[in-house]
Amino acid sequence: MSNNLEYMREHNCKHLKNCSHASVVEYQYSDDKKERMNNMKKLFVSVPMKGRTEKEIKESIQKMKKIAEIYEGEELELIDSYIEDNPPKSNNQAVWYLGESLKKLAQADVFIGIREAYDWNGCFIEKETASKYRIKCYEVSAKYVIDGYDALLRKLHPVCCDEMPTKEESK
Repeated sequence: MSNNLEYMREHNCKHLKNCSHASVVEYQYSDDKKERMNNMKKLFVSVPMKGRTEKEIKESIQKMKKIAEIYEGEELELIDSYIEDNPPKSNNQAVWYLGESLKKLAQADVFIGIREAYDWNGCFIEKETASKYRIKCYEVSAKYVIDGYDALLRKLHPVCCDEMPTKEESK
């Protein structure tokens, strides 16, 4: 591939998109586009991940990004908050993931999370951190961005009230 690029440079191939020699497409951005890209606000999205597939998580992230862009009235650069790395075996995995997440949060200008963050340790800590460190924060109800949220919550956080007697049973 580097040979191809060298060949193109030698032949002053500036029209890379249509060049028969090109195997790599390079895009030239105008100065104003570069400036807008550099000045774009960075968005951190906090969503529950436990008990969900990568696809479900990424769909929620995209929904929340759209909501944040509506609130902000402009396009936002998404900080990829989905962590694919595996923690060291000897560590508390949840704390390790939270630490990696907080590193990403440090880059954010804008934060959006679910209103029900109190049900999710990582989401709660991310939300509190964003708030305490004066990152602009938005919240959205989980039911709007997570399909089957109530079922997920019941599965991962059994409600003690299910075991409590009802009024009729206590008579």
